[in-house]
Amino acid sequence: MEKLTIESLYQILKSTDSIPVKVISSQNKKIKILVTKVNLEEDILTGYCKGEIADINNKNYYKLLNVNDKPTSKSYELNSGIVLHTLSPFMMYLSKKSNIQLYTSTEFRKIGWDTLIYYGSNISWLIYPLYFAENLQLSDRIKEGLVKKLNELGETRQDWHEEYPVLDIIDPDLAPNYYYSSTQVQNLERFKYQWFPTDILITPDLDIKLLGPIHNLSFKDNKDLYSYILEVFKNMLPGFNKLGFLNGGTQKIQVVFKAQKHVIQPGASYSGKWHLEGKTENIIAGGVYYCKIDPRFEKDEVIFMPRKAPDSYYTLCSEIITKQKIYVHENLAFVFLNCIPNKSLKLTNITTEPLERMFLNFYIVDPNKPIESTSLGCEAEKALIGLKKFPKVIVEEILSFLVFRPNIGSAKELRRKARYCMQNETTGWRFVRHGYDKFILKNFGLYINYTNNNNNWTMKIQEVFCL
Repeated sequence: MEKLTIESLYQILKSTDSIPVKVISSQNKKIKILVTKVNLEEDILTGYCKGEIADINNKNYYKLLNVNDKPTSKSYELNSGIVLHTLSPFMMYLSKKSNIQLYTSTEFRKIGWDTLIYYGSNISWLIYPLYFAENLQLSDRIKEGLVKKLNELGETRQDWHEEYPVLDIIDPDLAPNYYYSSTQVQNLERFKYQWFPTDILITPDLDIKLLGPIHNLSFKDNKDLYSYILEVFKNMLPGFNKLGFLNGGTQKIQVVFKAQKHVIQPGASYSGKWHLEGKTENIIAGGVYYCKIDPRFEKDEVIFMPRKAPDSYYTLCSEIITKQKIYVHENLAFVFLNCIPNKSLKLTNITTEPLERMFLNFYIVDPNKPIESTSLGCEAEKALIGLKKFPKVIVEEILSFLVFRPNIGSAKELRRKARYCMQNETTGWRFVRHGYDKFILKNFGLYINYTNNNNNWTMKIQEVFCL
């Protein structure tokens, strides 16, 4: 662990707005602070406390939408009775025995400080359940092997998006579960199916055991790739653990895996759109690991903003910071609760050669709301093998009641239809509020901007959905 003096911390803050540190007091108490200012004369650190209050550790985060608008203390209480503390302004007087340490690059640390803000006649909690690690602790063998195997699989499948420079390598939207139990009839194509998650057993020491295959990834033909992907996921568990959905004991969770590669041509650019993860899968959290990013990209950024926040007018006038950025690079990983919209900012290729980035996505199904997983397919396969013991007439009668997955051609056509409908459907979605005059449709891609010109209101609609 790299140690700092208050003088060296003062020098670092000349080139950055803030820096997260750990202070080990003379009583051996570890306090995490996001330092924004150093007073050398009085040995004072000023910033935002990142102790227990920074570890938002609960299973009912969505209930934050119903917090008391005017709390009387620096904490707020959920409907469930769980009390969480917001990051608050903090001042620390250092003793001579205090030990200041930087975070290591492999540790997951929180992004942004949480606060209650007042703007106009509105009140909002700005909550950022985001953690990132600069570099996952992976060996070169695993990192290089992962990129090699994903590239080989991508070259074999050639599963490109029709209008985007996106190659799907492992795609949960391909041949998903069209037959999950739903309580209502859906007209929207994307609501007619669920992704197939993989069951994984998590132990108290954050070790893992795979209980089923990864959807659209044969284990028999991809044993090395399985080991690489699971090693990445295992190294991201300390970050997921900070989000509060792991119970600390032996627990089965469901994970949806996805892998993509973007190939940006010279002079071209690509950007994502505001979105939340999943539709019918009860996704509670997500994580991203960047396997490969060409260093010739000028910058690659992901941005997050709470669903209810002041618009640009208020943020400009009051200097309120609502958006949190992550500057991503190769071997970086971040995790987040799926209650905060996010998007990738524009990525531009200014070189004369195609540039690539490749990443893995991990989507966690709410442990309290599990869905049908790939384990179901394994049991079905065992049952089909067992049918061979019966006479042919009985087997045919049993099979007549079963519905099988479509072939690859039919599966891609169903996926194409779902994507098309998501791009063109304009009804049936709930709003997410961003300020006074801006709305984002939850789980869909319409940005609606109302403009008042001499009391004549106009409305501009723009698609923002990212496939």
